Amino acid sequence: MLGFGFHTKMAENGWEAVKEIKYADSHQRPYGPVLMDWKMPEFDGLQAVREINNEVSLSRPPVILMVTAYSAAELEEVAGDLPLNGVLVKPINPSALLDTTLRALGKQGFLPSGNIPLLTATSRDAIETIKGSRILVAEDNEINQELIIELLTEAGILYELAENGQEALDWLDKQTFDAVLMDVHMPVMDGFTATHRIREDGRFNKLPIIATTANALAGDRQRCLDAGMSDYLSKPIHIQQLLMTLVKAITGQAISLIQTEKTSDLENLLAEEKLPVISSVDMKAGLMVANYNMKLYRRLLKKFIRNETFQQEFIEALNRGEIIIAERMAHTLKGSAGNIGATKIQVLAAELQNLCAENVAMDNIMTVLHVLQTELDSVITSLKEFDNYEADAQGNTQCLDNKTLKKHIDSLMMLLQENDTEAGESFSAVQTELVERGFEEVNELMKMIDDYDFEAAIELLAKIKTLVSKQDA
Repeated sequence: MLGFGFHTKMAENGWEAVKEIKYADSHQRPYGPVLMDWKMPEFDGLQAVREINNEVSLSRPPVILMVTAYSAAELEEVAGDLPLNGVLVKPINPSALLDTTLRALGKQGFLPSGNIPLLTATSRDAIETIKGSRILVAEDNEINQELIIELLTEAGILYELAENGQEALDWLDKQTFDAVLMDVHMPVMDGFTATHRIREDGRFNKLPIIATTANALAGDRQRCLDAGMSDYLSKPIHIQQLLMTLVKAITGQAISLIQTEKTSDLENLLAEEKLPVISSVDMKAGLMVANYNMKLYRRLLKKFIRNETFQQEFIEALNRGEIIIAERMAHTLKGSAGNIGATKIQVLAAELQNLCAENVAMDNIMTVLHVLQTELDSVITSLKEFDNYEADAQGNTQCLDNKTLKKHIDSLMMLLQENDTEAGESFSAVQTELVERGFEEVNELMKMIDDYDFEAAIELLAKIKTLVSKQDA
């Protein structure tokens, strides 16, 4: 919603939503649209809607859109005579979200503020035709994985993840896919080799394979096409370009973008979110890559901190004589830097990758590595300060009682069961409390959620909830 120019606020459950709506109305700041999830623990969305409708003190009742992972017909049957302004079925397509909201508000001609590229009406219709499509994502970079998965999820597209070409081949033997997003540089088996193997199998002659690579050099596109790939996307990947390419690959229909002409509100958004000021990071570019999803961008910034061991691991690879591994490491760093808008690091990592590919003298490689590490240290130091600030802010919150903690756990469990990428954000609400209580499983659970291993996370979270319940005794 931020990306469409709306100012937003989150409520963790129905009661919190009712209280926030009353508070805002009493302070002459009534809400317009309210997105209300149906299934919430203790006090669900329909109960909250009834409470809002019965609140006579509201000067302007909000427009309420119900959100559900079930069918709209099932929700409407349970709601009965309860007035609803619209229904959104998960996973929610961004264009469907905008269209449904505008119809409910009665503002068909609305264009949000900002210079965010928007799809034309024809393009939104085309994207609806691939909603529910299943995409195989072959990508080894963790930050790229999170970015692509979030973008696909927002568009209502299903996915499976492979971390190398061999895993991609294994997935194709198990399931049917509408298209493949194939990273060119991966360990075990690269994208070119995997594509050759796929094309050798007659079952996949017409399967769209879209190359994704941080190499934006002339001739790269032709090399991908020569290898049997259907199309080509340069990293960092922007959601509009990704969706346009997927629609073209799956349906054969070419779609286009329009560009609003209003001044961007990004400066206000960045100020409100209190993001760190980092001279070497173009946050506007990073937010554009994240489709103006501030929560996603925050997660990408924090995950970038994991690159602090890059120099040590890079030198170890060189000392082992594994120049190809070193080249791939530089390639991965280049892509991750591009995703957050760290352009200087992106350029230096690209130079380092090219030097490794050309197998030049070690002195030349080490000179560029030194400059790169200096820049990397500066960015990571700033990101760590921001991460510590947020951790301190969370740590200063009062301890949660067992009832409240279990309520948060139930909310997290629901997100995991629905394969909702907001699970990572929800986990942060209980992480500090669980650590304080001595739960050793916290780090393991965090890794499962970060790796999108939601099935394992559900099992471990259930175990943690049982232990919390025992603390009631």
